[in-house]
Amino acid sequence: MNKFCALICLISLISCQKETKENNVIDEKIPAQWNDFGLKGKVKSAVEFTNELTPNFPNNSRKFENQSLADIGLTFDKNGKLIEKAIFNENGTYSELTTYNGKDKILAQKKYISQNDFIDTKYSWEDAKNTIITRRKTDGSLLDKEVFLHNNDGNNVEKYKYDHREVQVARTSYSYDAKDRIIEEINYQDKQVMQTRLSIEYDDNNNKISESLFDKNYKLQWKTLFNYENNLLVSSKTFVENDKLEVETTIKYDAKKRVIFKETFEKYDNSTHKEEYDYDANDNLISWKVYKNNQIINQIISSFDKNNNLLSQKNIDKNKKTVYQKNNTYIFDKNNNWISRESKINNEKIFTTKREIVYY
Repeated sequence: MNKFCALICLISLISCQKETKENNVIDEKIPAQWNDFGLKGKVKSAVEFTNELTPNFPNNSRKFENQSLADIGLTFDKNGKLIEKAIFNENGTYSELTTYNGKDKILAQKKYISQNDFIDTKYSWEDAKNTIITRRKTDGSLLDKEVFLHNNDGNNVEKYKYDHREVQVARTSYSYDAKDRIIEEINYQDKQVMQTRLSIEYDDNNNKISESLFDKNYKLQWKTLFNYENNLLVSSKTFVENDKLEVETTIKYDAKKRVIFKETFEKYDNSTHKEEYDYDANDNLISWKVYKNNQIINQIISSFDKNNNLLSQKNIDKNKKTVYQKNNTYIFDKNNNWISRESKINNEKIFTTKREIVYY
């Protein structure tokens, strides 16, 4: 518990320091974001600590089920706006530390290579538009930089990329129509040497109906056509080399406009992949089936509680064998946020995650 408190205090301290430095940004009014992270009540911070419950494994050390998982720490201001997110390694050190002005606006991020070595990224904003992204090494030396220019309507019209010497190495320009829709994207090497040009067309409902990519010699590389019904994408076809069909995709929806079926044909191996989706009443995906050439190759079945917390999940292979199974049980606090989660994997390993939540 003391380790939890130390982490929370550290996150809160860093947040206060950054709020002072970026006060003109932090004070922007943004709707509460607790629900976006599955949290209820006025949460100030929430920090996770995962441990494997096996003999002789130290209970003060993190241990995850696999490398794709990690513990996170979230910090919010009193209005529910996300201001910081920490991701932890198994040894308790930071993997990433990111500060926000709301979840959609990153201010700064440190990605740790080791405990004392990191990439430090800063994001500059002006009138709600990202203008500069700068990445530096631990010693402060420049790694690279991106600069964004906007027109009077606030649309990004130019993006420049510079290397560690601040020499321009790439450029992207964007063109818009009268409805502020991107209709052309041109990528350049260095300053003026065009590499690719992407042209985009729309229908009267603002749906994208075609994308065409040309090389530096203005030769068409591929073209994708999109088809809609009731403003929902129902099919797409990608053509290469003089209208040769390369990929074709068909999509179906249920009455709630959720994808329930997707079929993709790929010419290079003449294969057809199908995916079937099923949902519960809260729109959680409870079944995902994958077929290749009409033979099922994978299936994932999940269940959730009324608060959308994962209760169980199993993966079934093409031989109808369960190759992975997880079962979760939870303990909740008075605000109905889980504070303890026990995960049993394949009826063998057990991982427990404690979540320390501090409220305003």
